[in-house]
Amino acid sequence: MRMVAMVAATLLLSFSVLTQAQVKSLQTDLQVQTVWDNIWGIVQVVFLPGGKVMTVHKPGELHVYDSIYSKGQDYTTILDIKDEVYSWWDHGLLSAALHPDFPKKPFLYISYSAEYPDKPWNDNCEVDPRLSRMSNPPDTRPYCKTMAKILRLRALHVCV
Repeated sequence: MRMVAMVAATLLLSFSVLTQAQVKSLQTDLQVQTVWDNIWGIVQVVFLPGGKVMTVHKPGELHVYDSIYSKGQDYTTILDIKDEVYSWWDHGLLSAALHPDFPKKPFLYISYSAEYPDKPWNDNCEVDPRLSRMSNPPDTRPYCKTMAKILRLRALHVCV
């Protein structure tokens, strides 16, 4: 734990030594361009082999575009697990990653929040005394636990 604190402090100090002029220089060196807009719920963009682009959507969908230059509505839904994903507040389908040896190892990993089978929507949130002691003043807001899942999907037909 001490090592983590030291690394965090080092990172904070290294960022704090940037002068205002250096920050302005960084901003002027960047060109901002909108690629797609009015697309709801994207939490991650993944660039795939062959120039295709996959977007991860919080409610539980993966979309694939032929390229970054495709129109925002021109995609193929390759996964729809909205019925399994607990997409509430900051929960949902959170990330996706291809295996490092893709397509030789045709695996896609996804991470998402799910409901507890015996407590759908976990409406009975309670104050967790262990968490409330960690802050001053004590945090007495309800804490609702959710279950996370990481799945490995195997592509039967690699089309990228």
